[in-house]
Amino acid sequence: MVLSQTCNPKSFEDSIYKKWQNGLVGSPEAQALSQKIEGSDTFSIIMPPPNLTGDLHAGHAFQHYLMDTLTRTYRQKGSKTLWYPGVDHAGIQMEGVIGKFLKKEGRSRKELSNEEFLDYTWKKAMEWRDNQHQQSSILGDTPDYSRSLFTLDDRAVDMVNFAFNKYWQDGLIYKGSYLVNWSVGLQTALSDVTGEIEYITQKDVFITFEYEVKNWQFEKENDLKDFASKFLKPVSSWPRVQLGTVRIETKFTDVAIAMHPTKYENYFNEDIFDNSKDGFDSVKAKEILDLIRSNDISIFYHLPPLQSQPLKLVFSAKVDPDFGTGVVKITPGHDQFDYDLYNEMVENSLLPAGQIQTCVTRDGRLSKHCNEFSGMEVNSARLLIIEKLLRAGYISKRKGEYTGSKKIEDLPSNLQDIKNIFEYDIDWDYEHNIAICERSKTPI
Repeated sequence: MVLSQTCNPKSFEDSIYKKWQNGLVGSPEAQALSQKIEGSDTFSIIMPPPNLTGDLHAGHAFQHYLMDTLTRTYRQKGSKTLWYPGVDHAGIQMEGVIGKFLKKEGRSRKELSNEEFLDYTWKKAMEWRDNQHQQSSILGDTPDYSRSLFTLDDRAVDMVNFAFNKYWQDGLIYKGSYLVNWSVGLQTALSDVTGEIEYITQKDVFITFEYEVKNWQFEKENDLKDFASKFLKPVSSWPRVQLGTVRIETKFTDVAIAMHPTKYENYFNEDIFDNSKDGFDSVKAKEILDLIRSNDISIFYHLPPLQSQPLKLVFSAKVDPDFGTGVVKITPGHDQFDYDLYNEMVENSLLPAGQIQTCVTRDGRLSKHCNEFSGMEVNSARLLIIEKLLRAGYISKRKGEYTGSKKIEDLPSNLQDIKNIFEYDIDWDYEHNIAICERSKTPI
């Protein structure tokens, strides 16, 4: 017999591996029979499911080497072993990869019905699954492939549904409104983990606009009600409350205005009383001001140019007194801070529950709550809203001289004819961080 001068593993590896597979070497049940493994000692390990979006790589090879070595070692020691294999459907990542395949074929996700898209995706999934299985066999992996689980297999879905139903029955989970990171580009929710969301610095228009007082009311019966009715000036003469924002388009789903307590005296002092009338009592006036501070007298504001609903003023030390004017609008459907603050106010019975609404739809346009701006793309609507507030006189005047580099011709075309526009408190190049979808690069 003449031996080859070079080793050719291909000539015998396949036959040996087929023998292992035919002998169900990875099955703990088969091990008890064919390998005469007895006793109660067991060893099991789960294969971290690789994403079903392509080939395995060197990292998978090293990982599989460690798991396979451990499994073989325990098997040789007489333990029943189970190396549990599986594949992850990869969620949003898989959808992104499928989108790229469709683009190469000159098609898009929107052109396909849900059934057509699922059929196409399942076809690709099976191709990748078979290919990854083949790669694992080249490595000599010995998991129990009869137990192989894909995270969208009926068995996996049934287990997840069972678990959620069980948690529901045991009162461990509940259904309710909550904020999600929504990708307009991918039309899906994103988690907070690195790799799905990234942050970029962007320049936007930051405006300081004004709410005017609409009315006030006592939250419960009080002997001071008659005094307040007689001596408080008409609300039209009360100072407007100023606050700054980049996202003025979200104003339509505001539920309240929050003011840091240190800003209280800027708006509520004896100037809101008519002390020229007979019978004015400064002690009672101070009691009225204290009732406002403690939210026992509610003050409601509105923004007439946008036909906004009246918003209650609340006081909270959680508002940053150094950001803008120290006053913020609470928009729980679009901001995590606002969402948490709103729920705190609900728990303290300062605001009613069930007010969370969204003013931006899943396709990135303003919702039905946005009056005449409904259906518009966010950036376009934002400029039109700013224009409307400017022309109606609801954007504050700047306290000092404008020192920026903008010229009239640099401004959006719909704002260039507004007289003395640089006298208004507008930062035309406000830099801030925004969250975007890592894959589609569209804002969250």
